[in-house]
Formats: sequence, C-alpha cells, structure tokens
Amino acid sequence: MHHLTILSKEDTPRDEYEAREMKKWPYCELVGTLVWISLISWPDISFITKQRLKSLGFKRSTRTFFPGAPNLAVEILSLNNTRRDIDERLKDFFESGMQVAWIIDPRLERVEICHSLTKRQLIGSGGFLKGETLLPGFRYPIADLFKEWDWE
Repeated sequence: MHHLTILSKEDTPRDEYEAREMKKWPYCELVGTLVWISLISWPDISFITKQRLKSLGFKRSTRTFFPGAPNLAVEILSLNNTRRDIDERLKDFFESGMQVAWIIDPRLERVEICHSLTKRQLIGSGGFLKGETLLPGFRYPIADLFKEWDWE
C-alpha cells in the first residue's frame, strides 16, 4: 500500500471483530476519511513553497494535511534507520513530487543531498547546506548542525 493511500468510510469495520482488530493500529478520522498513521510516512522536517501551496488552494487559514510530498524533506537519521528504509522513503517522496532531500547523519556528522534516488552527494562538516532554487541565498555550515549548544 502506498504511503499516501486514503481509506474511505467503506474501509471501516463491518463487525465487532474487525473493529477490535482496527483498534490495534492507530488511526485518525478526518473529514470522512480514515488516515492510518502507521501507514503514513512524513519527513522529520518539511518545506513547501508558498507558490505550490497557493496553486493547491491553501491559504493561511487552511488547517489540513498537505496532499503530497514537500519540495524539501529533511530526514535526521537515528540508529534504527537502515539504508533500505531511507531509500524507500525517498522513493515515495520523489514519486510524490519532492525536489530535494537532506539526510542528516548526526553520528558521522555529514549530510547527504538527494536530488533523485541516483543523484546524491555526501557533504562533510566542512561543507554547507544550500537552498538552491527553493531557498535562494540560504547557506548554512554543516558543522554548525553538530556543534555543542551554548546554554549560557
């Protein structure tokens, strides 16, 4: 099942047994549809351009989930992430319209910039995250992602 699959009311339980089985999986009912949270994959951080939001009828007052992948997705790796997991997520995101992903690896202190499943570049702590055409002028030192915070 694709991660953006929306289940309709017809997919609700037909009897008590199905109702008990469904309760084993977290879900959320929104505007007459069921969205199973366990099936949806969202990036850790998302950026969607204002132009794209406007083209889909979104306004400042809109309070609904975005129906697709962001223009920019940021994933922060944990010890539980596998390469296969990340590649599957990227595949879904790129198929849904994402332009670029930043995969941040805190353990190795590097970032992988992905423009497609095959066009990928690893950048170490001496490099910069750049906004390219999505965020013109944005430039952030990768080393600053991993430095200790000054809490004083």
